Amino acid sequence: ISNRTGIEKDKYLKKLNEYKVAECTIVDGLKNGIFIQHFNNKEMITGITGLYVNDKKEGAWTWIKSKKNYNTSTGEGLDLQTITSIDFRDGIKHGSETVHKSNLGRYGYIQNYIYPRYDIISQGQYFNGDKTGDWYYYDNNQDSTSSLFYWSKKQIYYKNKLMDL
Repeated sequence: ISNRTGIEKDKYLKKLNEYKVAECTIVDGLKNGIFIQHFNNKEMITGITGLYVNDKKEGAWTWIKSKKNYNTSTGEGLDLQTITSIDFRDGIKHGSETVHKSNLGRYGYIQNYIYPRYDIISQGQYFNGDKTGDWYYYDNNQDSTSSLFYWSKKQIYYKNKLMDL
């Protein structure tokens, strides 16, 4: 805990098995600044990055979750991550949501956050917290990195309600 120029600034760091798990800046009791929860596949910790402004999510937020998948033809496990990116405005979902599937790391933690665009498994838009417009889904049960890409389902939303096509 440090106090600089009259502004109370707490930096919270939690350690789990010698690894930093999360960090966040608190100013006057409110989360402000970058929030990072470090992805750790071994400890099954979801990776989260985003920005807080006065305790509200702002801008692009990203969640990285591990998902164990198995290749049925070889019987080998494929350790893929599901990456969800959602735009926020004033703490409310507002803008795009995209979900990807990718293999980002080999050593139990993410080496690099760059991921290929052809692994998109869903995408859509929010307006003031409501799903709106066209939402696209790729529903192939196989590893999407080895399949040709195409949208397999489209849904249309208006004010968070699924419309009949």
